[in-house]
Amino acid sequence: MRRRLGGTATLQRVFLASDEPGASPHVHAYSFEAFFLQSGSMFFLEGECIKEVRAGDVVLVPPGVHHAFAAGPCGAEANIVLTPGVERFDYFRLLAEVMEGRRPVGQLKEAGYIYDNVLVESATWEHFLLDHAITGERTEQM
Repeated sequence: MRRRLGGTATLQRVFLASDEPGASPHVHAYSFEAFFLQSGSMFFLEGECIKEVRAGDVVLVPPGVHHAFAAGPCGAEANIVLTPGVERFDYFRLLAEVMEGRRPVGQLKEAGYIYDNVLVESATWEHFLLDHAITGERTEQM
């Protein structure tokens, strides 16, 4: 579920299954992003540091900080707030088409600049995913 609140914030609820990759490493140029973990646990990349957060934890990511997330062993449910609000419905539609193979990944990378969601590389995150056997399709910001 995603909701835009008059341009002040974008609210998104995320459900991830056990050890499911969430968002690939990305950065927001002008938006703050806050994660409110409701249940389970998530592994979280912030810069080059990876930590595990649990139900009840809050993570605030300021603009310009590379970040990514994946579910822990029991899955995760989180509310994510992005402020200022960014209209992202077309971005998520494009993401679905890329994941279904109907559009090239390059279009998603280009769209990241429009939607303040720019993909970045992180060898630290890629090694972490491999070491923890977190596999599958990535979702959300990808």
